[in-house]
Amino acid sequence: MEKVKSELLRVLEEVLRGYGFSPVITWTLRFFLRNPYESTVIVNKEGNLEFMDRGSEKLFDLPEGGGKGVKITEFVPDSALPEALKTGIPSIGRVFNVKGIRRIGSTYPLIRNGEIIGSIGRLIFRSFEEVERINREMDRLKREVKSFHKTQKQQWSALYTFESILGTSEAIRDTKEMAKKVATTDVDVLIKGESGWKIWLTSLLSRPSSNWSMWCSS
Repeated sequence: MEKVKSELLRVLEEVLRGYGFSPVITWTLRFFLRNPYESTVIVNKEGNLEFMDRGSEKLFDLPEGGGKGVKITEFVPDSALPEALKTGIPSIGRVFNVKGIRRIGSTYPLIRNGEIIGSIGRLIFRSFEEVERINREMDRLKREVKSFHKTQKQQWSALYTFESILGTSEAIRDTKEMAKKVATTDVDVLIKGESGWKIWLTSLLSRPSSNWSMWCSS
């Protein structure tokens, strides 16, 4: 045990480097292993539990230390920890079924001197359904913005088209051709002039392939 404690101290000193130990660092390490928002599970190279945070123990109705030595697949059948042990490849943002609830987690191999000695898993306590709810809300907001841009474009594009520009000079013809090409892109365009700018603006917006949204200042 003393040898293990000595190695633990050496590894911490190596990781902290010039920052050294402090009350904040000490409490941070405690938080990492007892994070109330995410679970932490560590298995050895045989896939047996070496550590399970207290929140996860409560989730599985285990006493403190009750998971030690148990195969992780006994608790999470589709756990990616055995896969990390086998391949040495992390799995990030994967969805797992934990006691009938879908949760998002990640697994990482623990490698020492080129040898896989175990793996660590992190699991967000919030359910996947909660994440899906947030995504649905984001999709709703995106649809509202898209609808706003579409309505804005329809209001302005109904006013003029390029055919409304009646000039026949070479400068007008060249500008119209350039504007038609620009209308198919999403680049920023500055239209200058005290009059006539609405015709050019709505002509750009009237193009079927236009991806523009309009921002005006006066």
